[in-house]
Amino acid sequence: MGNILDENDGFSPKARICASTNTLANFTEIPGTLGTKLRFFEFTNGKWQPRYRVARSADVSGYTSFADFAITKRWYVVARPPVKVDSLGAALGKSPLEVFSHDPESTGELIFVSREKQGPEVTIPVDNLVCEEFANAFEREDGKIVLDCVATDRWDPHLPRDNSSTPLWEEENPSGWPRRQLVRYEVDLKAKTWTKRTCCERHIGLTSVNSSVSGLQHRYIFCAVGHSETGIGPMAGISKIDMHSSTNTVLDFWVPTSTEFSCQPVFVPREGSVEEDDGYLLSVLFDGEAQRSEVVVLDARDVSQGPICRIPLKTPLPHGFRGCWAQGLTYTTEELQRKTVLRRMFERKSKQWNASNSSFGFFGGNSSSSKQGTQTR
Repeated sequence: MGNILDENDGFSPKARICASTNTLANFTEIPGTLGTKLRFFEFTNGKWQPRYRVARSADVSGYTSFADFAITKRWYVVARPPVKVDSLGAALGKSPLEVFSHDPESTGELIFVSREKQGPEVTIPVDNLVCEEFANAFEREDGKIVLDCVATDRWDPHLPRDNSSTPLWEEENPSGWPRRQLVRYEVDLKAKTWTKRTCCERHIGLTSVNSSVSGLQHRYIFCAVGHSETGIGPMAGISKIDMHSSTNTVLDFWVPTSTEFSCQPVFVPREGSVEEDDGYLLSVLFDGEAQRSEVVVLDARDVSQGPICRIPLKTPLPHGFRGCWAQGLTYTTEELQRKTVLRRMFERKSKQWNASNSSFGFFGGNSSSSKQGTQTR
């Protein structure tokens, strides 16, 4: 990646396109007992060429972790969760999931980091926000910044019970998870004030927008929803939320059968499209009972009609999370064969790396886990 990653850097699975600069942006965090370092990366020209030779960095007080980040024309944004920290566990190198616990008495923070090298950093204390993910963010003409995020009322990482040998999916009850709701924050950085409203009370997640409005003002948010309109559980269906609606309720949704579960819907524009929702939504659907997977394609302007195309896959894939659309990217049979060989090599190695310590896969909890995580990516 243009040698921009340091030895301790990880790479978030939630990279974002910035429509205003046509760059791919991402971040990493390196938590430490004396503070947490953030580093933001941007790549141009559709290649792994860094926009800046030195990544934009920022220091945050205390040991903490961030679930996601947002980007606007001028700012990177992260949301600090209201958690307590086991300082001893952190000093001993335990992962963030092992040392954090929800603190209902504290407040979260929205941290704004200028995309300019020597630009300002602004911290805005908010409510007991637990931001699970950002759908999108943009700057209004009046100077305020709008953040649409999926928030919960408590921090809950769904950890297995101590000394339990039972797989997490066998002992975890999804109906007890925190409800994930779409909320909108409007922040005035000069006055350091904010307002908040709930835009959709249904349990949602795995949000996305049309990449042409990423970091810019948007109308539609695409997301996954649970089977039940009122209950809580794994993501299953696909939905579109109209943020210009007077009620801001789920505008259009499709839910599969009770044994089927979809991942993040990815928007693909229709050729020659102009409207923000003129295109298709792609997702991978897993049927747990039949043990099969398929790619489903929905019309983004009429989600409720369900898939207009279903493409069965030869091999079932586990219930996944996120994906992306790469316009015009194709591989020859030979290239796919080489990639398959590499994947199998990494698969064998990853079993060794995953077994080495419990903090594998996070954004640089310590130097050992960072090196291992970087190799697998």
